Amino acid sequence: MHSFISKTILPALVFLCICNFLAGQKIDTMTINESIATIKDEKGKVDYLLNLAQLNLTDSIVSHHCANSALTISKEISYDSGIISSLHMKARIFSTYGQYDKLHDAFDEIFIRYEYEVPSSQLSCLHTELGDISYSTKHFKEAWEHFQFAADGYREANDKYNLAKTIEKIGLVYIEGNDFVKAEQSFNDAISLFMELLNHHQIGIQQIHLGDLYVKNNKYPEAEEAFEKALVRANIIRNDTMKAEIKYKLGSLYFLWDKNINAILNFKEAAALYDQGNNILWVGHSHTEIARVYLSENNYSKTIEHFDKALRC
Repeated sequence: MHSFISKTILPALVFLCICNFLAGQKIDTMTINESIATIKDEKGKVDYLLNLAQLNLTDSIVSHHCANSALTISKEISYDSGIISSLHMKARIFSTYGQYDKLHDAFDEIFIRYEYEVPSSQLSCLHTELGDISYSTKHFKEAWEHFQFAADGYREANDKYNLAKTIEKIGLVYIEGNDFVKAEQSFNDAISLFMELLNHHQIGIQQIHLGDLYVKNNKYPEAEEAFEKALVRANIIRNDTMKAEIKYKLGSLYFLWDKNINAILNFKEAAALYDQGNNILWVGHSHTEIARVYLSENNYSKTIEHFDKALRC
């Protein structure tokens, strides 16, 4: 590996650095092409271009040029790993610049090329990635379809962890579609799988999702129970960050529920936990919520006290 780097990637990187230093400007496609000429190994060229694309994601022209060049070379030498990596990079670039139609085209090429050549678990990873992108861009129908494909593959591979995480994502999609019954079932199915794996952290996350779901449906007793169950898991693994999040959510729940004493208590505990983790932003949020509770009671001195604490965070 050291010999490979010293003979291929390193000379090109040195050349590129010198050119950029002398030019005193950003990298351009001509400089990239000149640096590529110093690499003798074709696979080395692909790896170099993909690394360069990743380093220059903020430059649309350079990143596209590197990814397209890597794909062209990979196809010329039938370098399967390079092809799929190049397509992945193109998809990442399209996602970065909001070119979602082209992003789907890149993934479609991966699916068509490798549908019968790679394990179902690898295709599941691709569907999961595309599902994540579709979800983040609010294309919820497409996200649901990709997550379903992914779940089928993980189920076939008996990959319980990734199956559970995908079912969790399906639950989040159901929430966006206001299908709360199916969302609840999804989170409970994910909990069952994580219980088999004894993964307390992930069980806690699903319980938090359930709590959020119940709050949206004004089912406050069920939400309280879900958050308390999540808190048990956070305590088992001694995860103070998760405990702080749950305490904050409990505070918000109790405020909605007109249980102001409980709301203040939980917001104060959240603030203390966030303070221990040096998360000053959320310390401030916690004190802001405490102030809002006191304001609802017309307790102006306490309101001012906690707004002041929030402002000092």
